[in-house]
Amino acid sequence: MNQFQIRLATEADLPVINDIYNHYVLNSTCTYQIEPERMEDRLKWFAAHGPKHPVTVAEMDGKVLGWGSLSKFHQRAAYANTVENSIYIHHEHRRKKLMRPASSSLSCNRSSV
Repeated sequence: MNQFQIRLATEADLPVINDIYNHYVLNSTCTYQIEPERMEDRLKWFAAHGPKHPVTVAEMDGKVLGWGSLSKFHQRAAYANTVENSIYIHHEHRRKKLMRPASSSLSCNRSSV
């Protein structure tokens, strides 16, 4: 069927978000993190996001293939409108251009804030 959609993430998505992220922690240098993210820390991370700093997932046929987020860049006031844009794709779905709509979705969301 290949029904593809981008939607806001929910707490129920956090295990797969964490699994996707931790693959890159263990197999690359792109996260600059050397220990896998613990689920309790992922929950805190998610709680720090919201309408101004959303977390989205890309799914096909109900399966999450990747995720993206906007995170606060810095605490200083001059950075209030600056964000860190993160996009991670499940390693089995890399190089398929699946996350381009997620990137656009995050950009559109940010420009409306």
